[in-house]
Amino acid sequence: MHSQTASPNPWVQRRHAGKPWLRSNGSCVPGGQHRPWDAGAVMVCCVLLWTSPAVASSPELVVLTGAGGEQDDGLPSLTHHPDESAILRALSVGFPKRATRMYRWVQNFRSVREGIEPEPAYLHLSRNQGGFPRYGFVLDGERKSDVAYVDLHESLPVTGRFGAIDQIFPHELGHVLIHQLIGELSEGGANQVHATGLRTDTVVAFEEGFAEHFQIMVLEDLGAPPDTAALRHDQRAKAEAAATLREYRRALEATWAPGARARMSFPLWFSRTEQLMRYHGVKSNAFARRPRVPGHLLTGDRLYRAYLIEGVFPGETEDPAKSASVAVATEGVVSAIFYRWVTDPRIQAGRPGSDFFAEFGVTPSEISPLENAYLKLFHALASEKPGDVIEVIESYKRVFPGDAEAVDDVVAGALIGQALPKAPRIWLANQEFTTGTSLFDQYRGVPRAHTFDLNAATKVDLMGVPGMSAEQADEILLGSPYRSLEELKRDAGLDDELFATLQAMAAAMDSLRASQGSLEEDLSILAVLEPYAWRALLVLAVCWPMATILYRMVRRVPWWRAALNGLVSTVVLLCTAWLMGGWATWRVVSTTLATLGFPAGIWELIRRRDSGRALRVLGAWAASVVPVTLSLQAWI
Repeated sequence: MHSQTASPNPWVQRRHAGKPWLRSNGSCVPGGQHRPWDAGAVMVCCVLLWTSPAVASSPELVVLTGAGGEQDDGLPSLTHHPDESAILRALSVGFPKRATRMYRWVQNFRSVREGIEPEPAYLHLSRNQGGFPRYGFVLDGERKSDVAYVDLHESLPVTGRFGAIDQIFPHELGHVLIHQLIGELSEGGANQVHATGLRTDTVVAFEEGFAEHFQIMVLEDLGAPPDTAALRHDQRAKAEAAATLREYRRALEATWAPGARARMSFPLWFSRTEQLMRYHGVKSNAFARRPRVPGHLLTGDRLYRAYLIEGVFPGETEDPAKSASVAVATEGVVSAIFYRWVTDPRIQAGRPGSDFFAEFGVTPSEISPLENAYLKLFHALASEKPGDVIEVIESYKRVFPGDAEAVDDVVAGALIGQALPKAPRIWLANQEFTTGTSLFDQYRGVPRAHTFDLNAATKVDLMGVPGMSAEQADEILLGSPYRSLEELKRDAGLDDELFATLQAMAAAMDSLRASQGSLEEDLSILAVLEPYAWRALLVLAVCWPMATILYRMVRRVPWWRAALNGLVSTVVLLCTAWLMGGWATWRVVSTTLATLGFPAGIWELIRRRDSGRALRVLGAWAASVVPVTLSLQAWI
């Protein structure tokens, strides 16, 4: 992981994959930004190249490159890779192959419409964390300054794991397609790095939700490799993720949980769990439901924990539906919309005339019903240039009115019976309630003023407003949407002081937007992890003396020896608990005792031949782990 300077826009650090368009040298073109830890690595790369008959007579699917050469005027210089077999096999079957076919057809479409020379889809393996759609490189001495490529980490597995190359490559191609068909999207207003369940804004949710639904399609494709297809039925991984989420919820809801394992180890398990939820949670449309937030978290500093619950957890079947405005700003819901959209038999069956397909360089007989659904969607995106998912839906129905009823059914199902929201966006910036830069920033090492759209607000958002009561928040939500703050004041009966607070928050949002060129922050991963380190040291500082005392109470040894053994047991148990976050507490404790206590007891028995002394040694080690064990628990 590497430190990275953020985009100067204070609220656009939201797209984990550096979207939409990052130049290869790390600089941003409009609309793009990095993960906080993605830049500065030496690149090792490969290139995936689809060549269609429209470009060359030989239908070669893939050309890979290896280690990159020197930078050429800011662009990486790539060379050909000697070993291509594993990635070639993975990307030439199932949905990855289908995605590259569709990508080629879009290039043909752009050539006809805009005169842009078709380019293949490029894949670049580097040491950058995360996934990135980027622009610009040099290959075989040829500069391709404005050509897109996908940058993935070289250590990613190719298949057989959630978040493998065969899933993330199509995901990132989805971002490239959005950019090529629509162009630069406007900023939506959210200032939080996105996540599947996090409510951001309709622009981010559209772009990320569209890309994420490709990951479902990879697993669902009948041509998927066996190990990838098996992920759909991996009940063990699903159960482990559910258990981790339950433990994390207990930590957030607890009154006292200083070293709670699931929260302290969040950066280690969340990405893996989120990749799984992008399939199971989205396919079941669980993110369209509002997760339960306990009332005792809706006050004071606990409110941030309520915010984390809303952003991380999918809802349960008995939970109420999110409002339509919140749902269309949640990428997990938008991903469900697109998944249901392209798999709807009615949308797949409606075929335009042959001239429609000619622009994509194909004939109707060459494409499957699924590809037909995608090409119609691509055509609508290119023709109407929608800016978010609401505009996508409305634009598509204008271009293909015969599919309107099917699309309405898809949307109503994903929004759990609700219609698309028609409310204006009233963005507010709450300087009094800060969030972390991303969900990984659990302890707000890089805090940001919380921004939200009043018409897509939750009770958590409103309870963060100074002077807001629970009753007023409920009344505001009940009367939503509003055309203006003035209408809100009139309809909800706000007093002058609370209305002035909301007006100040609207002005603060305007200031954030206006100052985007001067507010540049260092979003180094070290800044995010620093609060974790301080909390770990605090837990250590409290538990070590207690462990020392308990050890010596059981076994009378010099204080220096009791202190040393107390330190060792505390550090070993903390590291085991936090690094092996999926382990149950009993397993963590037993592993620590098996590593330290039992060998010490056996050695004492061998050396002294005194079973009583041996038991006291074992008992002393067991006593020394009690403070840490208590600190790891979530106490309600």
